[in-house]
Amino acid sequence: MNRIKLIFLIIFLSFVNNSLAEENILGVRILSINEDHNFVVIDAGSRDGLGEGMTVNLFKDGKNVATLQIIRVKEKVSACDIKRVEPNYILREKEVYGLTIAKTVFPPKIRKLPPEKETKKIEKKAPLTISALPMMVHIEARREIVNYYINETLRDMNFIITSSNIKEGIFTAHKFLSLPLWDEIWADLIGTTDHRAVYEINTIDDETGTTLKMDIRITYTNKKGEVEEKSVRQNSTVVKDALELVKRIKEKAEILTKER
Repeated sequence: MNRIKLIFLIIFLSFVNNSLAEENILGVRILSINEDHNFVVIDAGSRDGLGEGMTVNLFKDGKNVATLQIIRVKEKVSACDIKRVEPNYILREKEVYGLTIAKTVFPPKIRKLPPEKETKKIEKKAPLTISALPMMVHIEARREIVNYYINETLRDMNFIITSSNIKEGIFTAHKFLSLPLWDEIWADLIGTTDHRAVYEINTIDDETGTTLKMDIRITYTNKKGEVEEKSVRQNSTVVKDALELVKRIKEKAEILTKER
């Protein structure tokens, strides 16, 4: 008799624990929605107990409005396939939802990634030769002064200098890119790494001073280990860094020239 009571007690406690687990609701916010590829990024991850392959429900005002399947998990964010959305309901970015782990388990989905955009491939260690954003700036200072301040300013702004010829006025430097959340998730999905902005700078004498020329490009390594490059957006941090770099070089070189 005692054994039967013990069995019933274990079954009861198991039922209670499962019921409580189902009632645990996690508040999450949708950070990004990709309608083209039908997935979202939420601000909850492994630290919140989420894992790849889990199916979760989203609730709004007490109603189950969507079902998602988690396909990528980081500590604080997750990328999820949208499996179901209630008719006439629209998921919205920045909106807060209640999230619970669903009983329904969908079979693993093989995601078909979009074809990679055609990019100009270069050898992994070959010098970069094609400009993505040529920039020409006139500086009213002698070339040796400009060259000195190029080298100094690159270091001051935490660029990584890979080659520097102050005498000839030829410099190559780069910065590793800190990807926005959306780009980070997407890079993880398609397997690209080593994202960086590469800056090539050279100077030439002109009639009243020095002309500084700067070429900029974004490079990354694809999943095959090949280095590829893509265009630079005009309003990107990469361009802002370049403008700030040139501004500082020009100001320092011209101030020193005037003081002399």
